[in-house]
Formats: sequence, C-alpha cells, structure tokens
Amino acid sequence: MPLETVWLDIIERLTESNIVAFNEFELWTQLYQLWEKLSLDGYFSTVLSTMSDRLRQVISRNGAWTR
Repeated sequence: MPLETVWLDIIERLTESNIVAFNEFELWTQLYQLWEKLSLDGYFSTVLSTMSDRLRQVISRNGAWTR
C-alpha cells in the first residue's frame, strides 16, 4: 500500500532527524513541514511509479512481504 510506505518513511525520517515535539501542535507542524518537503521533492510520484514493480514482486513471492 502506497500510504503505508509513505507513513513508514515519514516515521523513519522523523526519527533519523531527531525531531522532538513537546506537544501535539509541534508534532503536526513537523509532520506538515516534512510532508510539504516530500511533495516538492517529487517523493510521492516516485512511490506511485514503483507500485507496478512492487506488485509484480508480491505476486512472484505469493503475497510475501517484499521490503
């Protein structure tokens, strides 16, 4: 699922960047900023363009995890 891929990547990026949020507002602000950056970098287009290859991998592995 593309959305699962995106959220897992966002969590990794937030963790690697050592971003700290002391309240819900700060967390949403950090998420929004990262989401905007990914949008400008073409990240979402890249994720979607790889879906056909990912589906082929899943089919060849009989539904097994591919990442």
